[in-house]
Amino acid sequence: MGSFLSSPFLEAFRRCRARARRVLKEVQRASWKAHVSSINARTPPTDVFNKVRRIARKYSTPSPPVLFSAGQTMADPRTVANLFAEHFASVSCSPGRTSPPENGISRH
Repeated sequence: MGSFLSSPFLEAFRRCRARARRVLKEVQRASWKAHVSSINARTPPTDVFNKVRRIARKYSTPSPPVLFSAGQTMADPRTVANLFAEHFASVSCSPGRTSPPENGISRH
């Protein structure tokens, strides 16, 4: 039995890997051309700078919600969600009701 390093399988693997690299480069080049051609004289400056930031990979993820309530800053997402739920429940009740409907659907 011959060595795997000198087998035809290794040659086939190397050819396939080289082809995959070529295809990947072609796809990346086509994507880049499409991206660059989307910028023209009528493109708003904000879009241009957003694209530049994306190219430079200088974009940030949205920060978690922070809420200021009763003199305190709330940063815990669950606490913020509960405060919003309490607020919307208080403003969505009918005048004669003290709590929201059981099924969450209000009929006027």
